[in-house]
Amino acid sequence: MTESLIKHNVTSFTDDKFQKLLNTNNNTPRFNISFIQKLINDKLQLTPTSIRILFKLITYTDVTGEIHAGQGLSEIEATMIVRHDTFIQGLDRLIKYGFVLKKNGNYFLASDLFTTYQSELTNGRFLYFDNYAVLQDDAVMGDLTLNDMRLLLHLYANRSPQMYSRTRITNLYKNNFVKNSKGLDFFDSFQDLVKSFSKLTFLGLIDLKLSYSKKYCTLLQHQNKLTGQLVLMVTPDMTMADIESIILSYYERDSRKKLGNTTSTYFLIDYRMPNTHYTNKIQNKANYSELRLLCDAYGISFDEISDSEQIGYVIGNKNMLYKLAGDFGCSLYKQALNDLFNEHKERVSTFVALERFANVLVDYYILPAIEEIILNFNNSFVDNEKFDNLCSYYQHKVSEERLMVFILENEAIIKVLLQDPNNSLKNIYDYSTYLWKKSYSNDMQQADKKNIIVFEEYKRLVKEVFANQIRYDSNLVQVYLDNNYLLKLKMQETNALEEKVKQFNFAAQALKNTYKKIILEQELSSLGESYTKYAHSLVDLLHDKIFVHSDETPMSVEEIYELTDDETRKLFSTRRTKIRIWANEYLHKFINTPTPNTKVPFYNWLEERD
Repeated sequence: MTESLIKHNVTSFTDDKFQKLLNTNNNTPRFNISFIQKLINDKLQLTPTSIRILFKLITYTDVTGEIHAGQGLSEIEATMIVRHDTFIQGLDRLIKYGFVLKKNGNYFLASDLFTTYQSELTNGRFLYFDNYAVLQDDAVMGDLTLNDMRLLLHLYANRSPQMYSRTRITNLYKNNFVKNSKGLDFFDSFQDLVKSFSKLTFLGLIDLKLSYSKKYCTLLQHQNKLTGQLVLMVTPDMTMADIESIILSYYERDSRKKLGNTTSTYFLIDYRMPNTHYTNKIQNKANYSELRLLCDAYGISFDEISDSEQIGYVIGNKNMLYKLAGDFGCSLYKQALNDLFNEHKERVSTFVALERFANVLVDYYILPAIEEIILNFNNSFVDNEKFDNLCSYYQHKVSEERLMVFILENEAIIKVLLQDPNNSLKNIYDYSTYLWKKSYSNDMQQADKKNIIVFEEYKRLVKEVFANQIRYDSNLVQVYLDNNYLLKLKMQETNALEEKVKQFNFAAQALKNTYKKIILEQELSSLGESYTKYAHSLVDLLHDKIFVHSDETPMSVEEIYELTDDETRKLFSTRRTKIRIWANEYLHKFINTPTPNTKVPFYNWLEERD
């Protein structure tokens, strides 16, 4: 049987939909432009403090809307120049009017306020408002009134805020000259608007150019104004009053004079966001904050994780699960992370040092969780699309050996699930079958003819080998990790290091010797059917009588470790008669004194290593 024949009609792992999902841009929560426009034009019952809190919240918000900013959002409060009671009042207002939700002690940003922007889904539409650093600068934002903030957001809320935009001044305050639903109406007068423009310019939040329309200059023979556009340059010695005076003087108005219909509609103003502010955007820190807060909860040092590349791989898996299964994928990630920290909090630094933290999270927590979802799909609340995507993730991440054993151990359940068509699960099953047949073909081609066995028998034997190997690995994994961790740290105390390594190597050898017991059980069962039932217990009892030298002195653990499989069988064969006698004695003693709770005495030979 050749590999090409085996692979015939087996779907390989080329799920286009899965790959497209993985190739999408990272999902970064940002405010919807529609919410920003409501904040500008509608009375949303928000105070300046509430708005300042909102612009802090967005960078601590993950794709599910959960805000990771400490107990009571204390980390946000710590970055603000505000009294505690004022902060609490601002937060309470956000909660009261539904901008922030509180669930089970956790805070969430209302889902209609933000978007997880994906460029391939926008079709050129303007959907989001970037997380500009200047809007989180409390020293600047703390000086602004509510109307100042609304004007600033109006000036920033366009597709290219770093480029000059032009408007008539009469579109920006209440007046009887222009009735435009797109204009602003929260400034009562031209003078109030100029005061706000002056403050924003003084604080370096906007660049301004002042001008008149060509029509106005032609009608009133103001030719000097036609070519005399004023770029408002703010110098260090200027005050807000100076800037206000310049603007009023340019338009030939003082602070008391009312504007006439003839002239005011031709006053133009060009504005833009300074390029330094446009390019300075805050990166979302929710995923890092979530991991740091979880480390704090379990008493784990976050510094070691944050300095490692592993943090990127861990968060990358969260992003991947979100793209594939939405909020459910994030909850799966969060539960896996909690379980890992709960069971191995003292070993997380070891996993990080060995660059295995992300692998441990995926292999020992996320993949087993997905296996449970697969096996319980008929009774779960996961919809078909998420199930398909999680199956694709599983096939993408799982090792070939684990996949083979998982499918084999649960073949009956999976065949029932396959009665309902599901491409992703079928892909997993088909790929597992391909791996089994490939392994069978390779092994049988190399085997002697007398050792050729049927495929089903081969699967049973290999399953047993893999299962033992998995148990062995799980026992040895900490020995391996601790040993390598000590080596990686290069401890100065050489003697202590060598002793520690010696202990771990000894433990590893002792664990390895458990495989000799499997061989002994097989040999003992070959003595007769009556021994098969008690083979496991008898091997434990006879262990020290079997592993001895020719002079009857016991072998050390290291010597047993060095024995090959053939040498172990030969040792059994040379003592076969004595072993049969000893086994009969134990069986006679056990069978003649049966009780409901009778158990063959268990002797733990591994205690030698202690």
